[in-house]
Amino acid sequence: MGRRRACSREAEAKSPSTEAYDRDEKFLHYQELPSLTDYLLVAQRSPCLEHFAKQFHGQWLLTIETHLSGSIFIASINCHLPLAEVYEWVQFPTSNAPGNTSKA
Repeated sequence: MGRRRACSREAEAKSPSTEAYDRDEKFLHYQELPSLTDYLLVAQRSPCLEHFAKQFHGQWLLTIETHLSGSIFIASINCHLPLAEVYEWVQFPTSNAPGNTSKA
């Protein structure tokens, strides 16, 4: 991973092919940035925000929201981020979509 600029917040749209890397190896690198206070993972296949917030003692607190009516609070910028706004233009696959192999 190359040299990163000093940032305080980072958001990643996770895909099936990069999800493990975004959550593990990349996040470990980001934790080394002293200025980083928030790391947000945004799912593509279903509504899900994962917010990692750095605490005063250097540990990270994970908050997960999966309901479109919910929101994530980002204390460092005093902001509630509603999932409905994040996913406003996203159409998720329905259970009857071609290729869905789940059985009722």
